[in-house]
Amino acid sequence: SAGTLLIKSVGLVLAVASGLSLGLQGPLVHIACCWGSIFVGMFTKYKENEAMKREIYSASCAAGVTAAFGAPLGGVLFSLEAMSSYFPPKTMWRSFWCAISTAVFLRYFNPNGNGTESAAGKLVQFQVFYKGESWMWFELGFFAILGVLGGLAGALFVRINSKLHQIRGGVSWFKNHRLLEIAIITTITCVIAFSNVFAAEGQTFLLEHLFNHCTELKSSLDDKQTDALCTTDGTRKWKMILLLLAAGVGRYILTIVTFGSQVPSGLFMPTLVVGACVGRALGWMVESWHLSVGDVYPFEGCIGRTDCIFPSLYAVAGSAAFLGGATRLTVSLSVIMLELTGGLDYIVPLMVAVVPAKWVGDAFGKEGIFDKLISLQGYPHINPVIELESTATAASLMSSTVIALTKYGETVESLEEMCSQYTFHGFPIIEARLNRQVVGFITRRDIKRALKQSDDDAGQFSMRVAFASENVPGRFVDYVDLSKYVDRHPVIVRPSMPADRVLDMFKGLGLRCIFVCSSDGSLRGVIKKKDMLKHINDDRKHRTSVNRAAPSLFHRETNSFTREYRRCSRLQL
Repeated sequence: SAGTLLIKSVGLVLAVASGLSLGLQGPLVHIACCWGSIFVGMFTKYKENEAMKREIYSASCAAGVTAAFGAPLGGVLFSLEAMSSYFPPKTMWRSFWCAISTAVFLRYFNPNGNGTESAAGKLVQFQVFYKGESWMWFELGFFAILGVLGGLAGALFVRINSKLHQIRGGVSWFKNHRLLEIAIITTITCVIAFSNVFAAEGQTFLLEHLFNHCTELKSSLDDKQTDALCTTDGTRKWKMILLLLAAGVGRYILTIVTFGSQVPSGLFMPTLVVGACVGRALGWMVESWHLSVGDVYPFEGCIGRTDCIFPSLYAVAGSAAFLGGATRLTVSLSVIMLELTGGLDYIVPLMVAVVPAKWVGDAFGKEGIFDKLISLQGYPHINPVIELESTATAASLMSSTVIALTKYGETVESLEEMCSQYTFHGFPIIEARLNRQVVGFITRRDIKRALKQSDDDAGQFSMRVAFASENVPGRFVDYVDLSKYVDRHPVIVRPSMPADRVLDMFKGLGLRCIFVCSSDGSLRGVIKKKDMLKHINDDRKHRTSVNRAAPSLFHRETNSFTREYRRCSRLQL
């Protein structure tokens, strides 16, 4: 709404200006979706079409990410990977157009300029360039180590932040003292910031230092942070490494506490800073190792080169690794980092860091921070990466109590009573009370819209309703025809359908409910998305309690093959 847009916009400006450990990406995506919602309300064509609404929201998400990082391709891929469960080619084209339009305006207004550049300024926020061969083959191992550290830190972040979210929602003190909570967080942030040279400046300023090599820093950003990062004194260098790690740990703790508080807060920028601090520190260590042993194995490629090890490249890889560990993003994250730094030659180190981060993070839980918070809020969202190992069937998942409408047995009064009494998304349509064969499905919204469009006369409430235009009974002289609103082909499964196949249908088709019918088409029950989520959580708890000691890989593969064989043997086509 317009009110949400105004509050979010003003709050984001103030929150970022305060220096808190938060970012722009999440709030800017929200702001872009608010604009999309406002435009949707202006046109009936989009207002009454849920599919088109979601296409606009997907395009808005791409525009929001582009506005935050100047990364149009990364914005489109982020919308595809993290936000949309259904992403057809037309949605990709519209999202791409929105992202490109945002990038054009972003380049024109030049928010990243320093006041001396032209209006048509740069789009890349942290331009990096390392002369010569920027990385060597053995450094891939160190980039993978950064990926492992990022995965561990991301898994810990998700675990602690989700627990803190539950505490904030369940403890009354946090609800009654929201302003005091923000004041305490701000005070702690200020104390940490002024106690460390690497935390005294803003996040963007620090990232610009960490991502650039000392040669570029001394020529363009000669200040206290440059002096600290580019020191050549051995003793002072190790002291700066400890200060840099302390700044990263402090920023990590502050991000855990700040993200989810009552201020507009994003996750990307502070996580990038944490990963850059750890990565730069590791790069310093590798550089010190090279200086201590000389140009011997594995540093033979450094012979004759002035600059061989680039700690700033480790900072870029560390940023991607730590953000990937917290969000479980891979492709879109690599492209965002590529566009954020303009370093096409460094895509291999980025990918080597991101992939282990996702693997290690997934070992502690398949859900990233976004999916975890969605599940904690109770929204019926099924993570596309979730897999089910249960041997249950559709019959054990379904709810047998189903409120159904009859094909020719309803009146306007009964439909209005049904809509006021139940808040279901929609209702199945059966042939008759005694013949429960499913003939269609109609949403609650379509029923209310159709009844609103019908005449409001004295005999309205007793008027008959038909959900099909063919074979209408002869007694229907004057009736309301709702056949154009009926979905004549709802998704139906047999009671013996394995639960993992039902889950695949929810994920692949974006369904809200699936009807369970016997072989003759008679309605037996319904499986709602919330029923599926409840079974997933129950199955996860059961496997956690039973499989404390993980079996060997051979036993896991054997058990997986056995379960798949049993499911296929029970499947009735």
